[in-house]
Amino acid sequence: MNDFFNNASVTAFLGAFFAFALVIVTDRRRLYRKRLVLRNVIADNGDHAHFKLDSVQRNLELVSTGNITPAPIMEFPVQAIQQLQLEVVDILNANQNQAISSLLYWMTEIDRQLNKAAEKAEAVISFERRDPENPEKQHLYGEYKDIMEESEKNLNNVLELIGHYVSGHPELIKEFTHE
Repeated sequence: MNDFFNNASVTAFLGAFFAFALVIVTDRRRLYRKRLVLRNVIADNGDHAHFKLDSVQRNLELVSTGNITPAPIMEFPVQAIQQLQLEVVDILNANQNQAISSLLYWMTEIDRQLNKAAEKAEAVISFERRDPENPEKQHLYGEYKDIMEESEKNLNNVLELIGHYVSGHPELIKEFTHE
């Protein structure tokens, strides 16, 4: 048996095999680490959604006092989540993968709504400068308020969905229904 391990070919083979095994284990460990990073990024987006919700609620308070602000609200970093999802897709289960896709959809739509609201606010301010008595201004105020109220509901929904994902229950995201 001692002669078997004294053979240079066997020693080279065993060295290569164990190096290969180490690489496989290390790569797998990196994937699981990235999956944890993905979960943390999604959790961070929950904090981001809270800040967005606060901004939307403050803007709705401004509308109730007859004021409006065209300040844009920072968008969700959906590209970062998409990239991480693609990198770890082979170790995500179907519920996790579908839940992340659903979250990305919600985040993108909320950003689209808030950008539309900022455009409406710009239009209202433009009317106020040119013709403060224009009836179109009130119509735009109403549209702005409707968009912000819908955004508020959607942000509350996305906060609930993020909570499900972070708490380890992505299957609840698939069962979620929008009211």
